[in-house]
Amino acid sequence: MKTGTNNHEKEIREKLYFFFPQEFASHSSFINSDDGKFLLKRLSEMSDSPIELTHFNQVLHLLHEAGISQGCFEYYFLKQPKNHPYSVDRVLDSTPGLDAKGISSLRQLEWGITRFFIDALLFYNNIRSAFRDLRTKNFQELENFFVSKRFDSEQLQKRGQVIPFKSIPVDNRYLISEVACKAYTPDQVGDPIRVERLLLNAYRSRGGGTVSIGSLFHDDETSIINQQDQMMLELATEEIFDEQVENEEQIKEKIS
Repeated sequence: MKTGTNNHEKEIREKLYFFFPQEFASHSSFINSDDGKFLLKRLSEMSDSPIELTHFNQVLHLLHEAGISQGCFEYYFLKQPKNHPYSVDRVLDSTPGLDAKGISSLRQLEWGITRFFIDALLFYNNIRSAFRDLRTKNFQELENFFVSKRFDSEQLQKRGQVIPFKSIPVDNRYLISEVACKAYTPDQVGDPIRVERLLLNAYRSRGGGTVSIGSLFHDDETSIINQQDQMMLELATEEIFDEQVENEEQIKEKIS
């Protein structure tokens, strides 16, 4: 019997390590302390004695965390909210049996914690801020909060179908904004933006002198720029296409 209990405690520790690595690492000072051993023992008794709010908050206190409200406990561990921004029954590969009295299985505990972590990262960007805000709300407040985060999919459906998309021919792809993004992005941090680099290289290959910006990439006989980059430059330099430059500094000024 004792061996079975030890195996269950090991499973609990390994599962909770994913969420709380500092506290539940096998070598952590907490898990090897009297408080840590007591906590594991209490969690291993969930199936026979479900963890209700009071014991759950005491578990949190042992982990040096503040307690949560009855509504928060029910929302995340005891019930399946129907109006959450995503389907809570898809958090794990299957929804665990939910004991209305309390947390009675490791699967139920994992399901609730996973949901909370997902919500924290989706709507708060970090766990600490989410816990600080959500832990004190009652069930109705939590429900109202997450309903406000939903998209009205029924309203979107009522708008009807959009006109079918059309494929963009390769020769016309310079018209889309993605090309502009590439033109004004450096290849690596600290490098000049791509359009400047291409024009400077073309200018050097021409041997310098007085030239128009457009001639650096639009003259098929002298251009060293490939077709894709040429389309990008046509979009990025439209306003300065015909302007003359006499040196590299003037090219940089035009691009700037």
